[in-house]
Amino acid sequence: MKMIKMIRLSLGNTLILKGLILGFALLTGFGHTDAKPASEPNQGEITKLERKLLSEREKLRKLGFQEKDLLAELTALERDVTEKKRAVKELSRKIRHADAEIESLRQNLLELKQVSTEAQNKVSKKLVEFYKHARIGYVKALTDATDITDLLRRVKYFNIVMAQDRTALVRTAEQTQARQTEISKMETRMNEIQDISRKEEARLMSLKKELEKRVLLLVNIHQEKKYYETAVAELETAAEGLKQTLIDVEKKDNYETNLSGRFEDFRGKLPYPMKGKVIKEQALPASATPGKYKGILIEGPADSEVMTVFPGRVAFSGNLKGYGELVIINHGSRFFTVSALLSARNKIEGDVVHEGEVIGRIGGDDVSRVGSLYFEIRKAGKSLKPQEWLKTKTH
Repeated sequence: MKMIKMIRLSLGNTLILKGLILGFALLTGFGHTDAKPASEPNQGEITKLERKLLSEREKLRKLGFQEKDLLAELTALERDVTEKKRAVKELSRKIRHADAEIESLRQNLLELKQVSTEAQNKVSKKLVEFYKHARIGYVKALTDATDITDLLRRVKYFNIVMAQDRTALVRTAEQTQARQTEISKMETRMNEIQDISRKEEARLMSLKKELEKRVLLLVNIHQEKKYYETAVAELETAAEGLKQTLIDVEKKDNYETNLSGRFEDFRGKLPYPMKGKVIKEQALPASATPGKYKGILIEGPADSEVMTVFPGRVAFSGNLKGYGELVIINHGSRFFTVSALLSARNKIEGDVVHEGEVIGRIGGDDVSRVGSLYFEIRKAGKSLKPQEWLKTKTH
């Protein structure tokens, strides 16, 4: 029970990190690179990383459910073990009581047997005396009576003596038989209790072994869960790294567009950065500020073009761990868009871009020939919900 409480305490101190975006893994340091040919980035590696991170999050979720189910099962097992221990203890008490009672009956039986033997010896002795007396002359003993009253008195005496001895023998025999019967019943009862006790003890041992197995399984699941939590926690740390990166980009890049239109005036009117289907839209983790959102994942045919959604200037173009090839565009007024999981980048830092201009391409799985784009909109270091800014799709 102590072990279970310790495990529960440990589990209670561990938060299950939710809301991480696919591939949200960033090292705090990175280098700016020039645009590379499409053949250089390894989109296969990015796709594998993407799938691995999704798999780890799913495994973490399933392990959480398994852990919860096991804790409930262990609680039930502990309760069963406690009840069985109590039952075995009570049976042991009954066995000791029955054993003491049988011992007392046996002692009583010995005493009765001794009394019976003494009675039998007494009667035998009297019979011998009567026999001796009869040899002298039983009839003479009666005929020696001085009168009829004396004769009747002697006959009555003989009858009383014989009746008392007979009654004593019968009483002793009955008591002996009663004690013997009682002992037999007690022995039968004790055997039944002992049989029940053996079964209960066997069940108790079985429950203890099952409890040990479940505790071991819970420990293993806990260790495995810690492994995945560590991986996801690293992604959470990486997310903070991206946030800091964008803050740094904003600080050093005070670009303001010279166009008459402002980014904030195009809420709900921006084009999608790529043709495809939105397959993932997630809120920030619970620890983040409520009402703020991270990016979306758009799935499309391999080698699809990725375009800018609004005029601006490239603030960052490079490769970031977990994001693959990444392009960050400053649209002025502290608005930024992030396009990641690219297989190739067509722009370098400092390039001025226009709406609809191709900034890169996505890769794709060798089998399905489908790739993914991660897209995010930020303002002043805070994530915005992309689909509130993009045009509503009609299909």
